[in-house]
Amino acid sequence: QVTALEYEPAKFNASNSKNLSSQGITEEAENRSMNPIGSVFLPMQPGLGEQSNVSWNNSTMNFLEAAGANISGGAVSGASKGMIPAIEKAMAAGSKAVNDLSGIGNDDVAAYFAGQAIGKNVFTRGTGQVVNPNLELLFDAPTLRSFNYTYRFTPREEDEAQEVRRIIKFFKKQMAPKRTQQKIFLKSPNVFRLKYMFKNGQEHPFLNKIKKCALTSFTAQYTPDGSYMTYEDGSMTSYEMQLSFGELNPIYNDDIDMDSNDMGF
Repeated sequence: QVTALEYEPAKFNASNSKNLSSQGITEEAENRSMNPIGSVFLPMQPGLGEQSNVSWNNSTMNFLEAAGANISGGAVSGASKGMIPAIEKAMAAGSKAVNDLSGIGNDDVAAYFAGQAIGKNVFTRGTGQVVNPNLELLFDAPTLRSFNYTYRFTPREEDEAQEVRRIIKFFKKQMAPKRTQQKIFLKSPNVFRLKYMFKNGQEHPFLNKIKKCALTSFTAQYTPDGSYMTYEDGSMTSYEMQLSFGELNPIYNDDIDMDSNDMGF
């Protein structure tokens, strides 16, 4: 079941609270209700599935950068007392951080910073060593899922041909951006709610659920059989429709209830 919904933009928390943790997109905004416009029921097809990804990126922090992080923290904590005391505190912290580095000589530190200044690896040339980057894979951001479907329509009579045409026009219209009355601005296209249906109109308990989606790509092929053929009224003998949907919001840990009687998102 594919239902077109009138798009409503998400709103950030408009409270005047000074607590920054309350200024994100609210749960109500993510689960915002949108007015339904119409629905299309399409048959199940082979290849139903889902793929979830999360972005993780390489991150490094060597011993001097770690020391610098501590220096920065000290400088920030003293900044409210004035610039000069903050600088003095940062310099003192930097000196102490270098002196506290066990097994690191002044020449090593000098060679490292010389290399940073001239863009050459002076440290490795002079010592035969490299600074341990402490490489680690760190979480970066969630990603958005996409779902692709391909349908072949072969109308056998006039009523079916008319229905196929309505289905194709439905998707073309709902994915198209809207113009304001003055035609100065463009409004977002409508979005879609996708559900895998089971018997008695229930959502399928063993297929994944899908959050609200935008139709990002639509393709209609009017001669999928490789030749131009029509019925007497002009209807094509076969049509092929390809749909690509992208979810509006990522999937979060709390979206999936392990105790629910469904497959979850």
